[in-house]
Amino acid sequence: MGCGTSRPRLDDSDCNPATGSTRKSAAPITNITQSYQRARCSNTNPQRSRAIGRGGDAKPPSYEREDPRRPGQAVLNILKGGLALKREGTVNAFESCKHKRILVLIDDNHKMDRITKRAICSLASFILLIGHGYQCDMEFRWPGYNNNDSPKLGTAGSEMAKALQKLMDTKTWEDACEMIDANDKLQEVGLKTWVENQLKWKPSNDQFQFAEQYRHHLPGEAIRVANLKGNDTDEDLHRKLRVEARSIMAKHIAGWAANDIDRTHLMKLDTEARKKSERDQKLSSNLGFEYRKAMENYEREMHLGADGTPTLVILLVASPITKTEKDSIIDCQRNIMASLGTKVANGSRDAYAMQTVVFTKSMASANLKHFQDIDDAFKGHHDINDLTKVEETKFCKNGPSPELLAKIFNSNLSSIDKSELGERELYSQEILTDGKGDIQWPSHEDVMRTFRPDDGDSDSEG
Repeated sequence: MGCGTSRPRLDDSDCNPATGSTRKSAAPITNITQSYQRARCSNTNPQRSRAIGRGGDAKPPSYEREDPRRPGQAVLNILKGGLALKREGTVNAFESCKHKRILVLIDDNHKMDRITKRAICSLASFILLIGHGYQCDMEFRWPGYNNNDSPKLGTAGSEMAKALQKLMDTKTWEDACEMIDANDKLQEVGLKTWVENQLKWKPSNDQFQFAEQYRHHLPGEAIRVANLKGNDTDEDLHRKLRVEARSIMAKHIAGWAANDIDRTHLMKLDTEARKKSERDQKLSSNLGFEYRKAMENYEREMHLGADGTPTLVILLVASPITKTEKDSIIDCQRNIMASLGTKVANGSRDAYAMQTVVFTKSMASANLKHFQDIDDAFKGHHDINDLTKVEETKFCKNGPSPELLAKIFNSNLSSIDKSELGERELYSQEILTDGKGDIQWPSHEDVMRTFRPDDGDSDSEG
């Protein structure tokens, strides 16, 4: 089905695959074997039914041949292809997931067109299924949508995250100032002092006369900044306050663990994130902020050394970034690399890697180049960035190839980072969509059997 829909409901009929006869079942179909039998029965013509029923004279064709449109079969074929793919010394396309913490950041721009949103949701869904298959340490996040109830925040962290979120949701500067005055937690993180520092440059403020006297002792650049602050409107101040609150919020950010959500929940979270994005239009780009936060996480992991956790950050992006944002991201990484010095060793790519998947359908070439510049900015063990470009229409129809998934999950390997997939290598040979353009997704049980075929007896069903 599509990104926001679920599998079609089957009716209560059942059939005998040996004879082709049908009967009404007293209970609904509850497992894959029954679903398969029903699909085979309903899709066979009379001649084939008679052939199958001749006392075992003719063996029934294989499942894939008989019903290639079994719900989710195309998706399962792609996953099986990834499990069979050995590339650049890897066991398979996904094996490295067992040994990493994986953070998936999903672009939540509400202005995204339908096909782009569907493509991003589709790739996120594939990643989620792989996370389920290997029971990975995997987390999904949206830049502007925080899981304030995440257990990993703890009680104090959760309360602070909720207070900051309410502040960022205010509509006016006046409302925000009143909230800070009434909330001790917001004052504890310095926001009251921040507001006072902004207000003292306003001519209407009691402190302005003192600030004017102080201003004459400032160097020229500081005087220019002070003059700019004095000209800030309430709308300017509110925007700056929300940016400041977001910076503080960075210490209290959490997402949703893959093992706690299914695909339906993932799509619901995506919808909520985009609704929130629409309400936050005046807040500056979250993508640049997320890149810089990822770099700060990288710095922390490098300081931990052997005690750190190997981490892969996957960004699914369709929104452009400006040249200023691009330069800020590169400067941030350059400064962090310089501060780390000898802590950045040849194994740093194994410890931390960032894979950006950019969906290009609505991306201007100049904006796409900004992402390419980030990928090309560093070399050797300083190069923790990789970029993959995907076109949405083809992706929605065919889905990712096993080679594309291998590149996404193994970009820490220098040989894979340097590799460029041709257009035909990016997309699978499967046809994922049904006649309405919706993707049929497999059940959780089918996914687990694909990744763990030796767990349990699949023949016991039915």
